[in-house]
Amino acid sequence: LACFPDRRPRPNLVFDPLELPAAQAGAAYEATITVSQNVTPVYWMKVVEGALPDGLTFEYNENDNFAKIVGTPTSAGTFKFAVGAACRGTSVNGQTGQMEYGIEVK
Repeated sequence: LACFPDRRPRPNLVFDPLELPAAQAGAAYEATITVSQNVTPVYWMKVVEGALPDGLTFEYNENDNFAKIVGTPTSAGTFKFAVGAACRGTSVNGQTGQMEYGIEVK
């Protein structure tokens, strides 16, 4: 009996929420982004394009299926960025995906 990797197509990763709440310059902010439909544990999540507003950081712990954006934005504007995620590939094809977001700081 031989073991072969499972090469069946995997579902797309789903990012939630679809939109992030607005922020207020000088006020504490926190938002959570969750990934679902993963077959294996999420290996990483990070900002892959663009940048967060100054004063905000992206916090992720390996193997969690969520990340947090936290901090206090320092200036107003609309900030666009993409969050990417990848899952471990063990005996299945690892899943990857990304979602574009924006945060309006008032």
